[in-house]
Amino acid sequence: MRRLLLLLVLVGLAAAGWVLWVRPPNGPAVEIALDDGSARWFAARQGYPYDRLLEEFRAAGGTTLLLREKTLGDLLTMGQTGYPESFPVEVAVFRGRALAARGVAGGRPLVPPEELLLDEVYVVVRRNPALADWLERMLAARLGAHRVRRVPVQEGAGAPVTVLGVRAELGPGAAPWEGLMGMPLGILPADVEAAQRHGLRVAYAVSQRWGQEGTPPWRPADLEALLRLPGPPGLVWVAGAQVPGYPDRIGETARLLAEQGATLALWRNRSGIGPAMPAGMAELVNRLGNRAVKAYGVSYADRVEDWVTAVKDRNIRFFVFQAFVLSGDGEQDVRTMTGALRRFVDSLNAYGFFPGPAAPAAPFSPPRWALAAMGLAAAAGALALGYRFWAPGPDAPAWQVALAAVGSAALLAGVPALVLIHPAGVQAAAFLVAVTLPGLGVISAASRGLDEQIRSAALVGKLGERALDRSLRADALLGLRLSLRLALYGIAAGLLIQGLLADRRFWLEVDLFRGVKVELLAPVAVFLAYWAWQRRERLLREARAWLDRTLDFRGVGLSLAGLVAVALLLLRSEYAGAEVGGVRVQAVSPLELQIRALLERTLYARPRFKEFMVGYPALFLAAYLLRRGRRTWGLAGVAAGSVAAASVANSFSHAHVPPGLTLLRTIHGLWLGALVGVGLLALVHLAGRLRRDADG
Repeated sequence: MRRLLLLLVLVGLAAAGWVLWVRPPNGPAVEIALDDGSARWFAARQGYPYDRLLEEFRAAGGTTLLLREKTLGDLLTMGQTGYPESFPVEVAVFRGRALAARGVAGGRPLVPPEELLLDEVYVVVRRNPALADWLERMLAARLGAHRVRRVPVQEGAGAPVTVLGVRAELGPGAAPWEGLMGMPLGILPADVEAAQRHGLRVAYAVSQRWGQEGTPPWRPADLEALLRLPGPPGLVWVAGAQVPGYPDRIGETARLLAEQGATLALWRNRSGIGPAMPAGMAELVNRLGNRAVKAYGVSYADRVEDWVTAVKDRNIRFFVFQAFVLSGDGEQDVRTMTGALRRFVDSLNAYGFFPGPAAPAAPFSPPRWALAAMGLAAAAGALALGYRFWAPGPDAPAWQVALAAVGSAALLAGVPALVLIHPAGVQAAAFLVAVTLPGLGVISAASRGLDEQIRSAALVGKLGERALDRSLRADALLGLRLSLRLALYGIAAGLLIQGLLADRRFWLEVDLFRGVKVELLAPVAVFLAYWAWQRRERLLREARAWLDRTLDFRGVGLSLAGLVAVALLLLRSEYAGAEVGGVRVQAVSPLELQIRALLERTLYARPRFKEFMVGYPALFLAAYLLRRGRRTWGLAGVAAGSVAAASVANSFSHAHVPPGLTLLRTIHGLWLGALVGVGLLALVHLAGRLRRDADG
């Protein structure tokens, strides 16, 4: 039976390897965009020419201008900044009462008194009929045509003037007009012309609602007007809390974007922890056939290495740079920003990437036969682990044999069927693999270590202490064997998980593997459960004796230390720590971050610290202890070494990371862990030699 289960696992691994081999990779082009809103704000604040800023950005390697939807607040605060004189931007906003008071006070009335309504907000546009027409159309598209009207202007008002009356309660309390100032109105065609004038591609940011406290969730009345992009199709970033058209018009949104050939940019937090997904985004991505790329907002507080890692490890293909005021000198700030961008582009070229239009990966899903084979492998792994706990022996009664046969058949048939029938079956099979195979690896390593202990004890008992090879070489060879076992089981688990998740929705992180956290603790939990099961009668006796004793503070201390270690393991799995009680807890020291950056530069794929600094060295120490008859402490070392198996499988479980990169990271972790383990053994041998010399 064991050979049959091994054969099924090998067949599943072959299917997973084939799936990962034929899966189309993401393209090497990385699109680098400048946020237009920040560029105009920088130009206005620093007195730096907007057109020159765009030229400097393009010369440094930038490819794209990200255009956000304009607001009335943008037009008021930045005015003419970035626009040619042929496109004057003279916009003012008045409440009806203020405009009426202005007329009563003796100023020249702009609107005839009979047309003035005190509860309206008036948008005044001078010398630019095209801008006025655009504002009227977009306000009506967002609020509804019944809320927007063109107001007659008093004769003798001077330069061409357009006045729009808006009726909408868009803000809290006594200032209902404040929400109107921050309401996104769509993409201004003049912004597209600016990008094209400087040879930059265009990306768009569109949204449904805005972040004004107390603002009601006004939904677009006319999606066609808002989402009909004024320039060539490109990447579209959906900002805000909801997808335009959410909740009942997402199909219309998807149709409009698909007609224009748009590709979605799925935003990620700068911490790299998961995509920032507005409500309805998953449905929109699905309706567009997963036509999307992952996007990343750049902060100049980050290191260039972080940006390169995002490209290699997380398949980020769209970067958005902000123009920040870093000092009082605009020239110096631009040199700082473009210098960082040039270093980023140089690093991309060194790793085989290049600036260019980001393109989504080709559609792909694992074929049904491959999914069935991988589901069988998951079931076989679970059975192999179950038989470690209990299997009917040759003298077992017939009912036990029948029960084992029926249970095995149900599992071997049920898991592949679930994988093929329901999308949740893929997650279930991947979770089963994550729990069972790494745990089997730890049990296998422990069994190999115990065999070596028994062999060593028998040799000493027969020929005496001098017959046992206590050299560093013998200890290191056993530690290497244990490490290889754990690594192979971890790689097998990881390949099966990534093969099962080889669907574009997992690459884009629209759907996530739910077993990542459990996977980190499963191997040690399985091993401890197996160890306890094998010694259950003895443990029951010891538990009764322990309950009769007084409190053992040393045991309590060890338990607390174990809980702290588990907490640190979980915290370290977060890219930037975790938030506990509103406080950011960072489990990675600054020194370790520097070492990580060094390893990233020198090895291309940085191995995980918990593999080469904790997991594998613990196995080398366990080998030393087991060969000297220290059974309990040796098994504790194997349990600590289970971190390596969990980490390897966990690395592969991130479906968005290329499997070749993860395999290289695993290999680096293994040889570095072996070096650290041999160094640790050398120190232990040296300490033993010094102690023996001191004892005479």
